[in-house]
Amino acid sequence: GASADDASIWEQASTKLGAAVLQEQLSGGDMKVKRRIAQGLKRHVRQAWDGEAAMHANFVVQKCIHELPPSDTTFVIEELLQEDVLAVACNKYGCRIIQRLIEHFTQGHSSNERPSRLANTLVERILKDEARLVDLMFDRFGNFVVQCILEHGSQDQKFAIANVLLSGSDEDFVKRMRHISCSNVVQCAMKSCTKDEQARIVNRCDAAVLVDASIKKSNYGSFVLSE
Repeated sequence: GASADDASIWEQASTKLGAAVLQEQLSGGDMKVKRRIAQGLKRHVRQAWDGEAAMHANFVVQKCIHELPPSDTTFVIEELLQEDVLAVACNKYGCRIIQRLIEHFTQGHSSNERPSRLANTLVERILKDEARLVDLMFDRFGNFVVQCILEHGSQDQKFAIANVLLSGSDEDFVKRMRHISCSNVVQCAMKSCTKDEQARIVNRCDAAVLVDASIKKSNYGSFVLSE
């Protein structure tokens, strides 16, 4: 159960100064202290991305994920999986927490280990609804989560994103290339996907230019084409 000590850790994480102190302690070498801080964040993950404390507490949660082995921070994914994960991904603070989880839970773990399985569940939840995934690519925060999956996810997950990115008409793809957020996803897919997927994206860009030559001069479309 939660101790008074756990309660005081959350109170600290909720304030600017307290969050800074906790992050400093998490940067130190004492694993007992780090685990005690993580313990104090349990049952508070929602408040760390959604609510008044989020602007400070999200940094403490991110630091825990960065500094502790994934086995000590699986509670963060477990609590996020009780939410609408795509809504978390579109949140200013939630998107950061999800990115840290994907970065740290997919590295150096066999796929059958619990942290990897949980991270996989989180990513699959983000990818399962194609229409909402497209919305995520256009979202000013959500696009960073999609880019993170392209950089750290499995080949199957990258393939799934590329398929959704390339779905629809050439006009749809022109909109994606022109958009401030979605154009970043297109550029990231060009760098992170397999050679076959990259070739498909390049072909689609060429087709988009035929549909709308002005894309060469548009702010974000020109960045995509320069890749």
